[in-house]
Amino acid sequence: YPSTTVIIMSEDEGRMHVSARRQDKRIAVNNLVERAVIGFENSSAGGHVAAAGASFSARDRHEFKRRIILLSKDISS
Repeated sequence: YPSTTVIIMSEDEGRMHVSARRQDKRIAVNNLVERAVIGFENSSAGGHVAAAGASFSARDRHEFKRRIILLSKDISS
């Protein structure tokens, strides 16, 4: 799915681990996940335009999802 943004999340010991991919590079997934974790305590995010990752507290997972949806709408508008 080169023209689809794929984001996978898993939880381990109270932390969320995120992997994001977008092979056509039309959306910079590194910027997407970096913006989504702003303000989360003990979070990290980064990577490359086509492949990125993030880690944050599991208590922030719903807010992360909400932000990803909002940011994705902003990008595609």
